[in-house]
Parts: sequence; structure tokens; C-alpha cells
Amino acid sequence: MVVRGQHHETGGGKFFSALVTRSYETQLWPEDNHVIVTVSLVGDEPRQYFEVGDSFALWMGSELGSGVVTRRVFV
Repeated sequence: MVVRGQHHETGGGKFFSALVTRSYETQLWPEDNHVIVTVSLVGDEPRQYFEVGDSFALWMGSELGSGVVTRRVFV
């Protein structure tokens, strides 16, 4: 899967390779159209594209959904 983000300074968009996982212990939201996932990104300088509160789009051939960054962990 890939994640599309927007650069904070230039406004340009970029796709990042991503591993998206969901804990099966997590309850689905009542409408079953919301889910909490962990997204691990691979690429150059993802911190310039994703801050807490930023939105992003999940892609796999086409846009599958969108989300909001709630926290970041760098390793």
C-alpha cells in the first residue's frame, strides 16, 4: 500500500511506501467505516509531510480511504 502526503513548505504531494496494520483486538466504530491502523512509512523525509493533525490518503491502485495523523514515532 502507499500513503500520499503533502509537503508542509512547498505544498507538493508525494507517495510513500507503507505497511498498514490493524490490531484485530480493536473494536470497529459503530458504522464499521472507521478503523484505527498503524502506518509504517518508507522513504525520504516523511516528517516533512506528516505532522500530528495532518490528513493523508491510503492508496492501493486507487484511493481506499483517508485519515488523520494522531501520533508519530521515529525509529
